[in-house]
Amino acid sequence: MDLFQDEFLYHSYADSLETTSSLQTPHLTPPLCTNENNILLAEPQNSSFVDISFYNRTNQSNTSLKSSKQKETLHYDHSKYGKYKPMEWTIETILDKLHTTNDGRYVLADSKKNNGFLSDEAQNILTQLLINNLFQEQSKGNDLFFRKISDLIVQVFPKEHKSVYFIPARSEGPTQTHAKGKLIERWKNVARRLRAIGAISSSSAIKNLQLSTTDISFS
Repeated sequence: MDLFQDEFLYHSYADSLETTSSLQTPHLTPPLCTNENNILLAEPQNSSFVDISFYNRTNQSNTSLKSSKQKETLHYDHSKYGKYKPMEWTIETILDKLHTTNDGRYVLADSKKNNGFLSDEAQNILTQLLINNLFQEQSKGNDLFFRKISDLIVQVFPKEHKSVYFIPARSEGPTQTHAKGKLIERWKNVARRLRAIGAISSSSAIKNLQLSTTDISFS
């Protein structure tokens, strides 16, 4: 099922309820189904009621977010990065940021306006929103995290392309191409500003900006 929802129709359902006025009027609820992530989705129908959200956000989602933040942080070994803190973001994390911030609501409205696609401006706003939160969590900038964020973006916005947000570095013969994409560019810009004012430090600025083998470390 397409995660992007259209309009809903309640008229026929409401008319049938008027014939049972002697009974207590039940709460009108649109048909529901679930997606592969077991998140409630409203069944798309034709109507004049517009919902720009992609999911019906539930208390269960908020509870899972709180519980995930309370979990003990583990560290894993990686062949390239050594010991690293795993990224705990899920699709609910992205949805929470979209629904609870002005930038996020702008992105949702832009996607609604463009039939599921995001304009270049909305892509930049979404990237800025996510990278700013990544810095607030003091997460390190490596391609593991950027790869995961780009995966989550296309789950929420299925018409978007991962390559817009992140293309990993790769070796081509004697040369190596560096990581690219809107996530990378936003990270570099924010890191450069923070480094210039002394908010963060790095052992090798050039390598960190190119996202080769070292991560940006926080002081």
